[in-house]
Amino acid sequence: MAYNIIVPFQQASPGIFPAQNNENFQRLRDIINNDHFFTDSIDVGSQGIHKQCTMINRADPGSLPGGSGILYSKNDSNGNAQLNWYNGNSIVQMTPGVQLFEGITASLGSGAFADIFPDPGYSYQATC
Repeated sequence: MAYNIIVPFQQASPGIFPAQNNENFQRLRDIINNDHFFTDSIDVGSQGIHKQCTMINRADPGSLPGGSGILYSKNDSNGNAQLNWYNGNSIVQMTPGVQLFEGITASLGSGAFADIFPDPGYSYQATC
């Protein structure tokens, strides 16, 4: 039995509703479980946790309510999906990388050395 968007409907026998209803709810669970952590628990603390955020490209938004912003995906000039932020006034392309700081500069004497420990999960470039 496949998902049926018009269940329940008046003309159907009540006898087929439970099976179709179960199929529909299982399909909804599969859709939700794709991006979210889904449990069979009443613990509301874990129900809103995301595994990932999958975005479908869209056009730039036109307007937003005051004090709000939108994170969305759209194609760049090369046809690659990029993450964008719109705050109601300006659009900022967030990927392929947002530069968080200008850099680290160190002057070391002859024979001196320095260890720089980056945060896990980040990659850095160094030039000499």
